[in-house]
Amino acid sequence: MFDEFDWITFPAVLTRVVPLQIGIRHDFEEMLPHRQHLALYETLAAYTNSWEYLVACAADGSLRYGINGLPVAEVSAEDRFRAATLLLAMAVRDLAISAKMST
Repeated sequence: MFDEFDWITFPAVLTRVVPLQIGIRHDFEEMLPHRQHLALYETLAAYTNSWEYLVACAADGSLRYGINGLPVAEVSAEDRFRAATLLLAMAVRDLAISAKMST
């Protein structure tokens, strides 16, 4: 599958932050040697926990993209709500840190 992966299409999707297909990690795991799985987990965790990713997930009508770089599903209302909640928590945390630093 690694040889069949469309390395042209998928990186083009990542020129902007987009919600990824649920379970996309498994698709990548099938293409990568086991020794690279930890780096994959860390990369996906950093990507999916970023402010930009959460904003993309919280947007109305946002779509999830698969490993082929094409939309596969709309982000569910539950996942949009979760992303918005996490964004709010991040904003509150950042404000609290700013307030603490200015005192």
